[in-house]
Amino acid sequence: MLGETTEAANQYEQAISHCPDYLEATIKLGTQYLYLNEEELAAQQFNIAVEINDKIVDAYIGLANAQKLSDQTSEALTTLSLAGAIQPNSSLLFAQVATLQFRLTYGESLLSHNENTTDKLIEAVISMHQQQIIQQPQNPNLFYRLGVLMMSVGRVDMAIGLFQNALEINPVYSRARSKKIVCLSETNQEKLALSEMTAPDHLDKAMLDLYYKTVLLYCNKIKFASSLINLERYMEDNLSSSEATLNISIILQNLGLLDRADATWEDLLATTDQMNNGQMFFSDDF
Repeated sequence: MLGETTEAANQYEQAISHCPDYLEATIKLGTQYLYLNEEELAAQQFNIAVEINDKIVDAYIGLANAQKLSDQTSEALTTLSLAGAIQPNSSLLFAQVATLQFRLTYGESLLSHNENTTDKLIEAVISMHQQQIIQQPQNPNLFYRLGVLMMSVGRVDMAIGLFQNALEINPVYSRARSKKIVCLSETNQEKLALSEMTAPDHLDKAMLDLYYKTVLLYCNKIKFASSLINLERYMEDNLSSSEATLNISIILQNLGLLDRADATWEDLLATTDQMNNGQMFFSDDF
């Protein structure tokens, strides 16, 4: 049985090497890793699968946006329903990634006295994100990730508010807007969903200028690294600017210059590490 599982994993790896965006193979490779008790490798594959699936959802959202701007409202709503049908793959896979990371870091020691360990894992991860938001209220990534976790447990109304929080911090957080649109559509708020889809000219000149300058700076890797070092030094004396690098990361992700899957993985590791260092706690409910 072990040999068959290993061979299956090898075959899925081969398939992915030929087609990196092969969603089904990526998910099944992660599943094979679970069978092999390679939970970290499984989590990494599921994390990649989240990004592949989100790209498909984004494509449908983009098509719906184009249809809406072309006064094809009925077609836009149909396309949104298709995006909504695909979206659960992302939220459920992300929840799996987050709970696997949690278990890799803490085992199940925090939950050992509760019989419903599996059911409580996701609640523990949700609590972890809620506590980190208290410490970093200007971090849009935390609101976004918590929103996706809420989607995975069916708390869609709460997810909408969390995605809105992320957008208030960073209005060009495109992935947060896509998720909010899907949530609105799935809760029969079609008019609000359509209102979230706007023409490209809604960005103000300052934001476009920021994107343009970021791209130019990124082209010179040495200068870009130097600028980030200077920014970190500046942040040491200006705590209000502590989330600046996060928003730069989002800009780079929006531009396709930074891998979203890698960024998400690092963000999740930072969250679990922060708790591991004693900066968070769990109540007796867990």
